[in-house]
Amino acid sequence: MKKIFIIFVLAVICSAFAADYASIIAEAKAAAGKKDHAAALLKFDEAVNTAATSAQKLEAYTGKFQTLNAMNKAAEAKELINNALEDESLNELDARRLANNVGQAYIWTVHCEFGLSILKAVKDLPCPYYSNEYFSTMNLIAMTYLSRKKDYPTAITIMEEYLAVKNIHPGNAAAAWSNIGLAYERMNKKAEALAAYKTSLEFMNKVTYKVDKSSREKKIRELGAELKSGK
Repeated sequence: MKKIFIIFVLAVICSAFAADYASIIAEAKAAAGKKDHAAALLKFDEAVNTAATSAQKLEAYTGKFQTLNAMNKAAEAKELINNALEDESLNELDARRLANNVGQAYIWTVHCEFGLSILKAVKDLPCPYYSNEYFSTMNLIAMTYLSRKKDYPTAITIMEEYLAVKNIHPGNAAAAWSNIGLAYERMNKKAEALAAYKTSLEFMNKVTYKVDKSSREKKIRELGAELKSGK
């Protein structure tokens, strides 16, 4: 009987915390929507402290990061992310999701190096490597080297590392091979680019949902014609 009573009390407490969190995060988002940044920050802080699960922590940290970003407080945003990734109550997959959000927000800005460093920090964290979250991490790192740093060999290496993973989704494999093709094309290695694009198309053909293959097919035709003509 005593054991049943303890379980009941714990359930009531957890339910109360969940209700508190739901109310607080709703207030935080409402304040952020009204651009009442000061109020939003206070409520997101409260939500972080009230969160009972890793998913709730992720939501609260993400909201606070976005608010600091909207206020152009880059230093505070960076400190928040560094602290969040050291929060042991945030599981590996949610830490990766947070890092991906930061990378997505920063790699195209003057804070590119910080975004890249955060992505690299979670790159080798344990996770289901066939997951979309892992692909997002690797893809964002590769795109940073491909489009920002113009370091095409490193972009290829990152995508090849990803492609070594077993059981990845064919859509993600298609995107990875497309990135490799683009890197080779920018290096003016047309034969290698053509081979990569063809492999990308093969994976696109394995996707069960509808996907537009026209741009990939056009690129293959164009590169094939250039190689045939000796250009």
